[in-house]
Amino acid sequence: MKIYEALEWLKSNNNSSALASDRFGETVNAIKFVEKLYELGVLKVNVIGIQDEPERIEDEGGPYATSLIVDLPKDN
Repeated sequence: MKIYEALEWLKSNNNSSALASDRFGETVNAIKFVEKLYELGVLKVNVIGIQDEPERIEDEGGPYATSLIVDLPKDN
């Protein structure tokens, strides 16, 4: 399974709807969401469920992902 840090992956991705397009729509919205998670104190956000078939990259400009894994701090 491929796992990447979400903010870096999203910012370097040329797919206009790179993450869970049914939830975020455009990649810029996903970037804002991940940035907000970091502002709220999460330790790390990773992107998983990556679909990076050559045809998809050619058609959409970059890979697509379906999910995030969020590492939360131990305290509230």
